[in-house]
Order: sequence, then structure tokens, then C-alpha cells
Amino acid sequence: MNPGQRSGPDRATGTAKSFQPELILGHSDDWWRDCAERAITQCATTGEPFSADTLIDMGVPEPDVPQRWGSLLSTFHRRGLIEQVGFKTSPRQTRQGGVIRVWRGVRGEPS
Repeated sequence: MNPGQRSGPDRATGTAKSFQPELILGHSDDWWRDCAERAITQCATTGEPFSADTLIDMGVPEPDVPQRWGSLLSTFHRRGLIEQVGFKTSPRQTRQGGVIRVWRGVRGEPS
């Protein structure tokens, strides 16, 4: 099993293992991660809804494994930078009608 993946309870302790998307990202290509992070930051600042498909349309290449999208977006969510606002069916052939999350940047408190 790859680091960061979900699994059942730890056999030794019987407690649930926690999902850590940052571990999956730690094994990603630095260039891809930089491109994707910049695109997410740009989308988040607009306040408009976006998805992984939006990032691809902006020119971010597909990662080596598709799960990196979820890990990266989940990491931004856990940091409080984006929030989930819904779901949609992906129009991409590679997704075969799969459902993806839709996100929006979280506006900071006015100073």
C-alpha cells in the first residue's frame, strides 16, 4: 500500500489509520506540483468555482497518478484555503462520466 492511502484498522492497535494526503504529494514531481499549486492559488483568488478539470484547462498537465489531484486539493482544503461547494460530472473522456468535486477559494477576513 502506498503512503497516504486509506486502509482498514491498524492490525496491531485496532485503531483506524488516518488519511494523510500530504504523504501522497510528497512523492509527486516537484514541477507538476508547482504548476498545480499555482493554478489552484489563481483559481482560489477569483472566488469562482473550479475543479481539477479547470486546472487541466488552464494548462496543468495530468499527474503521473490521478490521485494526486485529490491529494493536492484536499491539502489546500485542510489548510483552509479552499472549500468544497459541490460536485459535477466530468466531461473528460478519461473520467468516463465520473463525479468530481467543485471548489472555491475561501475569502479571508477583512482587515
